[in-house]
Amino acid sequence: MLRFVFALSLGAVFLTQPALAATDEADRARIQLLEDQVVVLKEEVRRLRLMTSEMQTRLNQVNIILHDLQKPQVVEVKEEPDECTTRIADLTQKKDMLMSMGLKESHPDIVNISNVLEKLSSECTTKSR
Repeated sequence: MLRFVFALSLGAVFLTQPALAATDEADRARIQLLEDQVVVLKEEVRRLRLMTSEMQTRLNQVNIILHDLQKPQVVEVKEEPDECTTRIADLTQKKDMLMSMGLKESHPDIVNISNVLEKLSSECTTKSR
């Protein structure tokens, strides 16, 4: 009887073995499919991180441009000195040079330059109106 039970057990094991083998094979296929999906997802994450980095770089560049655009623009208007201004500046410089050499306000050259400066100033004021 023991032999019969042993044979029967052995038969049951051999009969279920193909079912277990099929289940193992299906599990392996599912595992392989999941591993392949993990590889694909890891590659997608790497690609998205690279895109995020590139977008952050572009965003930083745009912020720099916006910051520069928001700065108040300083426009310097340099006026060309007109003839009157130039002549007045030259005569004043000449008068200062003569006075630094020791000439007094009463010296004829200083008096002459002062008179020309007054006349020129009034002419320039008239012109600018």
